[in-house]
Amino acid sequence: MPELRHNIATKEWVIIATERAKRPEDFSAKPYSPPNDSAVNCPFCPGREVKTPKELFAFREPGTAPDSGGWRVRVIPNAFPALAPTGDLKRQVSPAGFMKMNGVGSHEVII
Repeated sequence: MPELRHNIATKEWVIIATERAKRPEDFSAKPYSPPNDSAVNCPFCPGREVKTPKELFAFREPGTAPDSGGWRVRVIPNAFPALAPTGDLKRQVSPAGFMKMNGVGSHEVII
């Protein structure tokens, strides 16, 4: 599970998401090569809505359907979230002496 840790130097909370270190392409047997035309393969470009998770929210032209063209801003769930949707939020002190808690929350992409 992701973890929130309190940075004692800056007094800020930092997300530690070790699960994000490995992504599906990391398990591919062949080496990754970027596409020739990234705009054609861009899952976030208008007209490529089927390549992304279902939208959670959008500013769109009147009469256009969700998960289709006609949007100006879309919000979708992150396919590789840094936080988990459920879990206990109780703060703890780690053996190293810093405060920590489970990384619970949502992680969205605004396009």
